[in-house]
Amino acid sequence: MRIAENVPSSYIVVRNCEIDDIKTYDNSAGIYVDSEYSKVMITGNRIHDFEGEARGANGVLLFTGANDVVVANNEVFNLTTGVFYKHGVNDSLAIPIIRNNVIRDISYSGIMLATDNTLVENNVIYNVGYAAIRVYNESSGCDRVGGFRTTIRHNTVASGAAGITLFGPTACLDRGARHTVVKDNLVFGFADAEKRGLAIWMWQGADQSN
Repeated sequence: MRIAENVPSSYIVVRNCEIDDIKTYDNSAGIYVDSEYSKVMITGNRIHDFEGEARGANGVLLFTGANDVVVANNEVFNLTTGVFYKHGVNDSLAIPIIRNNVIRDISYSGIMLATDNTLVENNVIYNVGYAAIRVYNESSGCDRVGGFRTTIRHNTVASGAAGITLFGPTACLDRGARHTVVKDNLVFGFADAEKRGLAIWMWQGADQSN
């Protein structure tokens, strides 16, 4: 299901759908929300069991610029990534909200955010191959935003390589997982020797913004 492709769209609700057994390719998802959208509610859906290219097996993919989107009360499982916000630019006061979802049996990350000003709360995430919640910058330099002013609270995450990972480049001070609040989460059962529980990582890279 693709929303707002090439046409600005708003006031959209996707509710109580069963989305499964679809073929995937790069940048595909059960529910794909393109850049020209606002006031979108994705709630009460079951999204699971895709076939095809692993990178495209996303439950919900939010692409580029969110304005008042809520992903809530969904069950997402047997995919590569549960909810992925990619190439995000969000300077709006209407923040994206990801809450009350059950995300399980995921081969890579449960929730992956490369955007700003996002609220992640009250989700249950377990059996993930990499990180249950990952906040990061998409570039080693300063030309891509990601992760700034994110709040992660009241989530339960278990059984995977890593719990919550926050990444940012050393090249710039206003990119990556900065000004991020991580509060009142239950994190347990992770096996990675370096990134268990909560991991805060800085990585090297030249400024590519000019």
